[in-house]
Amino acid sequence: MKQETVDFDNGQYIGELKDGKPHGKGEYRYSNGDWCKGEFADDKRNGQGEYHWENGNYYKGEFADGKRNGQGELHHANGDWYKGEFANDKRSGQGEYHWENGDWWKGESANGEVNGHIELHYANGNWWEGQLKNDFPKGKGIWHYPDGTTKTGNLLKNQFSRALRSFRWWYFLP
Repeated sequence: MKQETVDFDNGQYIGELKDGKPHGKGEYRYSNGDWCKGEFADDKRNGQGEYHWENGNYYKGEFADGKRNGQGELHHANGDWYKGEFANDKRSGQGEYHWENGDWWKGESANGEVNGHIELHYANGNWWEGQLKNDFPKGKGIWHYPDGTTKTGNLLKNQFSRALRSFRWWYFLP
């Protein structure tokens, strides 16, 4: 297919077309500064591609019906990143989230929230494993220390909102 340039109300597309709509390989530059490139089908991102936000965040991976679906990586301008599964534009399935300071978690997500078994790793070598429901600790877990010792107990969250977004502020009750 030949490359064509088309102006739309919200930006400009350069790439392959079908019936005047993005279809095949191409690049879309939005008027708000965002841009994407990759595979399109029936005017939507489908297949492998990238989406770059004006603020410096970007996603590389699989799309279906214009949304992040399948395997991908979401990178934030501050250095944080997530690699794993997506469904309907949200984390869903197995994945890992890394903070710029070296702390990270790996485990299961559903509908954008962490649900199920998870490991929370701190840059200092300590790590916790247990269950989370809707981003919050559920039941007992196990603390692991660099010297090989472990402790079992409940992981509790203080007044900070959204446990995983501030998990380094949690404290432990044996």
